[in-house]
Amino acid sequence: MTTPARLRIAFVVDVCDDSKSGGPRAAQRFIAELARHHEVRVVTTGRPQPGRVVLPGFYFPLAGRIMRSMDFVFAWPRTQPLEQLFREVDVVHVQLPFLLGWRAVRCANRLGVPVVGGCHVQPENFLYNVGLRSARLADRLNRWLMSGFYNRCAAVVCPSAFAAAQLQQYGLRPPSFVISNGVPPQFRPWPDRPPRGGAADFVVLMVGRWGREKRPDLLVRAAALSRYRARLRLVLVGKGPLAARLRCLGRRLPRPPELAAVSDAELLRLYNTADLLVHASEVELEGLSVLEALACGLPALIAAAAASAAKQFAVDERLLFAPGDPQALAARLDFWIEHPAELRAAGERALQLAQRHALADCARQLAEVYRACVSRRSAAAGGPGTGAGGGS
Repeated sequence: MTTPARLRIAFVVDVCDDSKSGGPRAAQRFIAELARHHEVRVVTTGRPQPGRVVLPGFYFPLAGRIMRSMDFVFAWPRTQPLEQLFREVDVVHVQLPFLLGWRAVRCANRLGVPVVGGCHVQPENFLYNVGLRSARLADRLNRWLMSGFYNRCAAVVCPSAFAAAQLQQYGLRPPSFVISNGVPPQFRPWPDRPPRGGAADFVVLMVGRWGREKRPDLLVRAAALSRYRARLRLVLVGKGPLAARLRCLGRRLPRPPELAAVSDAELLRLYNTADLLVHASEVELEGLSVLEALACGLPALIAAAAASAAKQFAVDERLLFAPGDPQALAARLDFWIEHPAELRAAGERALQLAQRHALADCARQLAEVYRACVSRRSAAAGGPGTGAGGGS
């Protein structure tokens, strides 16, 4: 029984336009890379485009302000366009386990189309942002997602071994595959970039949503405790509900932090001109900004949080710090300011680590998961694989 070389893929994700959040951003990149070799149709909100099924968006009551500040909107699922599309594809990829994702899984299962689920959300992402730190509630939400979403998929793709282990802990039954979100080729070192740690200003970069679980406040607090606070130039790239709080905290510093949402071109420039990336998040299934920084040879100073996979990217034990502890972060900042030669050596090791996460390789691995699911479903149905053949 054969599987088509050129797959017909339905990629389901609530947001696919302009979002800087990890799950949607990873989806944008995978869609573009997969489309080089396969036929990809996208189910999402936002602007109509060829190859898209566009659904209306909505915000949860009382959460609209926070969601808008994070450039995120939920898609309102409509069964008829989902079923119409799924009848025309070989496999369905559902990126996020929200209302659209749950409806998509059920529609695909009814039609006998294999579903690959993505693991890009932790309950703590929501709980921390509404001020709840409840292990019991997080446990219940994880079990609810397992029974209603993940265990209804043919396979689940996880961006890290940490994410896969979490799903296994809660009783995942389908096979899981660890596939990084990957780094596009444009994230690479500039040949003429200045030596890190050599200038009077020590530029510390943070990239990501300004949400409570990401702890952007920690960097500002740590800078105020640093012996070198007068040398520090903090650049926080992102958007989110903590913007006003960060500006208030920044008034304590000799140089207030620079807060901005930037273009991809400007972000690439910052990765190449900063001296150090700080990733203080307490909740992370991989850490896309960390991967991007490493691919540019920028070392990352990472919180060693229990609920974060990002610590896997620390290329030196001194590039880890105790989560939630501004004094510990300040001590690490001071160390790396004082040791520029070691900082540059860490940058070389970071580059070597990132080279194992090229987006093209990750997309090929994802396509192989799709093929395996199509083959298993075809074998179970007793017939050959469907779809038109073509280049791989």
